[in-house]
Amino acid sequence: MLQIDTDCEKCGDGYTSVEDGWCKPCQIDNLRKNFTSGNEMIDEFIQDRQQKTYAPNDMIFEWIPYNQLNNIEEINSNLRSAIWKDGPLYYCHHKKEYVRKSGNQKVILDCLYNSTNITNEFYDKV
Repeated sequence: MLQIDTDCEKCGDGYTSVEDGWCKPCQIDNLRKNFTSGNEMIDEFIQDRQQKTYAPNDMIFEWIPYNQLNNIEEINSNLRSAIWKDGPLYYCHHKKEYVRKSGNQKVILDCLYNSTNITNEFYDKV
């Protein structure tokens, strides 16, 4: 009889999703350790959004460094399209961690002018 492991291999607590081998605290902690935008307010905002991940198949809110974008084209005065070289993260059930989907994902960018003075209005928009 196949026995399903119910405890996280990293922290020893019970998996948030046993059938997926997904431990939310460990996965969120790993995301937090592996990125920075270089702006403390933006990092806190992204980390707050990542805390709202409830299942392994939820979309992961993350920072995309500019050097990961190709073919940036203007759509209008505020919007651009681009190709994200690495593409988004998805949860790999076999590895029990987030990995990159195949690259070259088309994304839409909203221009942020005067980014040194980020306001609550910006966060509300996001």
